[in-house]
Amino acid sequence: MVTDRILREHHRSVSADGRDFSLSYTLTLTESHEGQSCTIAVSLRERDRQGNERESSCTVELAHIRLEAASLLFEKISGPLEPLFPVHLPDVVRDLLSPDELMRVAETG
Repeated sequence: MVTDRILREHHRSVSADGRDFSLSYTLTLTESHEGQSCTIAVSLRERDRQGNERESSCTVELAHIRLEAASLLFEKISGPLEPLFPVHLPDVVRDLLSPDELMRVAETG
């Protein structure tokens, strides 16, 4: 049996250049008979001056990572003053993870 549990969420809104951005960050723990993994997801909803909306998202799976390391990584992604947009999530995760923590990074989006 596979179980998913949301460990942390963070939401923020930003306005720039006449556009409004609403970002959601989620850290999820997945447990199965094969072990556990974590996912970090970033979702973006953008509204321009004309009221047109666009949505995008990206999820990065972190297999075989310590829960404390995943939580710290989530803090570094969701906490800075400048928001992290979905398109940059895979590269930022690769840059922040030390080689001994990285077993597999899988991108979906």
